Amino acid sequence: FVAYQKADSQMTIVYKKVLKKLTDLKQKQALIQAQRNWIKYKEAHCKAIADLYEGGSMRGMVYSNCLETLTNERKGNLETYFEND
Repeated sequence: FVAYQKADSQMTIVYKKVLKKLTDLKQKQALIQAQRNWIKYKEAHCKAIADLYEGGSMRGMVYSNCLETLTNERKGNLETYFEND
């Protein structure tokens, strides 16, 4: 779970930088909504994957690894806002 927490902290830093970079209110609101939707998706998706291991000792690890993977992907997606800087 530690690896996921680290990934989440790093992604949050990038997210906050993107929010500061955006000057258009509509763009900021769109990003905020997208982030909220992404969080819901991440949690639902990883729960569904982990539920394949319901009752097994691997369930927690599968869930945590899924969260970490998707969070690192999201961080990369957010970093694209800085590609043209």
